[in-house]
Amino acid sequence: MTDYSILFKKREQQWFERIKPFLFDGNADILKIGNGFGHLSEMIRGFSKSLKIYEIAVYENTVNKSEVILYDGKYLRLPEKSVDVTVFNLSFHHIPKNKEYLKNVVSLTKNRIIFVEETYDNLFQKAHLVWRDWYLNRKAGTPCRVFWRSYLKRSEVKDFFSDVGLEMIHRETFRHHSYYKELLVLDIV
Repeated sequence: MTDYSILFKKREQQWFERIKPFLFDGNADILKIGNGFGHLSEMIRGFSKSLKIYEIAVYENTVNKSEVILYDGKYLRLPEKSVDVTVFNLSFHHIPKNKEYLKNVVSLTKNRIIFVEETYDNLFQKAHLVWRDWYLNRKAGTPCRVFWRSYLKRSEVKDFFSDVGLEMIHRETFRHHSYYKELLVLDIV
């Protein structure tokens, strides 16, 4: 494992402990959007009825390469209401037109959508966040496209999600450099 893979595994273990209480006691069919190195996905796999992982690329140091379903990153072709929970881990801001994409995901999900996402309050924080995201992904060997309009402003998060039929039931915010990392748990209404 690379140093970045080890670092991300430790961070993803912390996120898993925060996400775990919202996974219906391990009795859920889960859709994971984005995989990175795969550590969080494998933690979730051990605590779910079934897990489907969709990603736009598989990276050299990915631990679960054979479990990943590659797709175009634009539209998921699954039956409606076919999963109980969908999880995004630091991947939502890499999706162009993410609100339209989210409408597709809401139609596939029966109960809940969970986000670990980076957010900001002002333009300086957004610029710092976007730069760090681009730089660290590149340095870790997981280069991905950056979409300026896909990053969420903290004050707009609740309205953004309610516009697509989601109700926030839990939110944790952690300061990270000049911006924030958040756990957002939303139920389908």
